[in-house]
Amino acid sequence: MVIVDESHVKKFESMLLVKYIYQAAEHRRNALNRLHAVFMSATLRIWKCRVYEEKCDNQSNHAITGYEVRAVDEVEGRRKAEDICISKVKGGLIVLYLVPAAEGKMGAKAVTQRIRSKVTCPEVPLFPRSTHDMAMQKLAEAKENLKIIVAADMVEMGANVEVDVVIDLG
Repeated sequence: MVIVDESHVKKFESMLLVKYIYQAAEHRRNALNRLHAVFMSATLRIWKCRVYEEKCDNQSNHAITGYEVRAVDEVEGRRKAEDICISKVKGGLIVLYLVPAAEGKMGAKAVTQRIRSKVTCPEVPLFPRSTHDMAMQKLAEAKENLKIIVAADMVEMGANVEVDVVIDLG
């Protein structure tokens, strides 16, 4: 599966990548090793003359669904997002949890500590920029038992990991 985030960006490289992936996915649509492509964008509403309204999943079998977290303040919002994350992990799903920063109450380090105290995971890889290389190594070691990955949303992970759910707190 290939996921292109910010697929609306009108830079030559981005447009070329989106077009190439779209054509490759179309070409291999009925093949056994078909390519699943998901084009994500918060601002993309029309692409290839198709109207996507509130979802931009290129009509793949990986629909983008969402939970809207309503909260009085950011602490309650964080708690509710973490509860969704933990319930998905306890349900047997692999979760990529994107947080706004590496440090602070809403940061990757604090979130990782809170989640480790609530879910039994052999490892919760943490992906802020400062620990990226070490986290990639831990990710490779924990692949069989992987349940949750916490990443600062500014980080490009560069890891090929099959996840079931992505929760974006940022």
